[in-house]
Amino acid sequence: WYANGDRSRSCSITQRRGNLNLQNELGQSATGNFNGRQITTNWAGTAISGTITQGGNRINWDNGTYWVRFRVY
Repeated sequence: WYANGDRSRSCSITQRRGNLNLQNELGQSATGNFNGRQITTNWAGTAISGTITQGGNRINWDNGTYWVRFRVY
């Protein structure tokens, strides 16, 4: 995953039993979960939601940013 499509700003999402661990381009971590195409996260007390696009390669966050991936794993 890359913040705003910038390959120099790497992000990650790992999943374990329906729970998500996320890391943004600044190295900050969050926990979250998803339901269908909606992701709900908690960044140090700040809730941010995201919507996964139909192709699964972009997450549009409700704070106006987005993450994209260029390869599907």
